[in-house]
Amino acid sequence: MHGALPGTADTARATLGALAAAGNAAAAAALAEADYLGLGAPADQASAIGWWSRAAALGDATAAYNAGLLLLRAAGERERARALLAQAAGGGDALAAFVLGTDLAVHGDTRAAIPFLEQAATRGYAPAQYNLARLREADDPAAAAHWYRSAAPAFDPAGAALARLQAGTRHAGPTDPADAGRAWLLAQPPSAYTIQVGAGPDPQALARLLEAHAGALPSAWFAHRREGGDPYVAVVGSFADPAAAEAALAALPEALTRHRPWVRRIGALQATLDAAAPP
Repeated sequence: MHGALPGTADTARATLGALAAAGNAAAAAALAEADYLGLGAPADQASAIGWWSRAAALGDATAAYNAGLLLLRAAGERERARALLAQAAGGGDALAAFVLGTDLAVHGDTRAAIPFLEQAATRGYAPAQYNLARLREADDPAAAAHWYRSAAPAFDPAGAALARLQAGTRHAGPTDPADAGRAWLLAQPPSAYTIQVGAGPDPQALARLLEAHAGALPSAWFAHRREGGDPYVAVVGSFADPAAAEAALAALPEALTRHRPWVRRIGALQATLDAAAPP
């Protein structure tokens, strides 16, 4: 579909389809990518999931991750998505282990989440190290400190969390929640990404939403603007790149996906805070 096969797109699809039917995982994955990106035909996510699922059944761990990530965003497909992500994680995919572990954690299954987060953490994936540390704070502060320390060079929130843990305080920083949210956002690297999960005029509603559903992910709400639009915004997570943010978005619980959450560059949000600050 990218010019690897001669002839028209239909010919290429027919060739790939025949190979996939004969058990060629790479051909099935190529068809999935073509359907997902709309190469040679209109984009078709359902068909992409079908081809990636077929490639996964043939042992393709990357295809299992792709299908699982898309299914995690679909209503009623969480268990199927988790099975595919577990397959990808079993094939050594650290990002799949992170997504699955985070999904389990935010839905309250800490015991099942920890092994997957540990798998991604031991592969050096800093967001997994951070989430794992948050889960381990209550039962094993020493392990939590270890993982915060491991994540800190690549993931700024981990350094602040480690300092808080070592100081022995659960809530460091400003006592006013609005100030705390603002301080948290300003402490993040501008090049990082976060997920906006809500906006509106009622900050307490946003605070309750985050408290009930943010789980292992760091979260904050803050004044976004004084005039026009929604004056308050709620965000979850701080991620080094868009791919990590999109992976975490796919694992969010339904309560955080009702208002079409989207990935935002933290620097762009930081730039709005001066305008939102009280005169």
